Amino acid sequence: MQALKHIVGPYQVLDRAEVDTDQIIPSRFLRSTSTTGYARGLFADLTEGPEFQWLQQLPVQTPILVTGPDFGIGSSREHAVWALQEAGFQAVIAERFGDIFRANALGRGLLAAVVDRCVVEHVFQSAGNSGSGVMEIDLEAESIKLDGDIFPFEIPALARSMLLNGRDPITETLTRSTAIEDFESTHAPPVQLALE
Repeated sequence: MQALKHIVGPYQVLDRAEVDTDQIIPSRFLRSTSTTGYARGLFADLTEGPEFQWLQQLPVQTPILVTGPDFGIGSSREHAVWALQEAGFQAVIAERFGDIFRANALGRGLLAAVVDRCVVEHVFQSAGNSGSGVMEIDLEAESIKLDGDIFPFEIPALARSMLLNGRDPITETLTRSTAIEDFESTHAPPVQLALE
């Protein structure tokens, strides 16, 4: 996983609430155990109409997706995160996320930034009819800069540290191997049950 500190570039808006994981990547595209090959199915059932023209060419030219509340609700589908990343997104900004989606995203290096509703509304207004614009995300400062304004976002401290250092959950655990070994050395081994 690569370290993630600053994301500067265009953003795309998806002004919809309750986009669930099946809408992000429909189940018919889940035919592999690989972490690649999912971008072609991203929002496949939502892409009719001009608001999704930006998805016609992959990877997208916008590293940031700003969307309505409750993004990623529904089934636990890590493929949704894989599809977004493979399509070129580095961050998703919303008022609320599905808990499992957000955990999957942060664990895979996709920033899922929680902001106040007024921030999302400001972004939607700034995007206007084009549905896009440019912003800067500073993970160290936990801030989003848009049109000269700076907005805070929320992220758990451990997830922030993992993203800043480019660590997934396993790599993060391994950084604590000495503490784990010390703990294990001071505790009795588990009781072995005799099976007859």
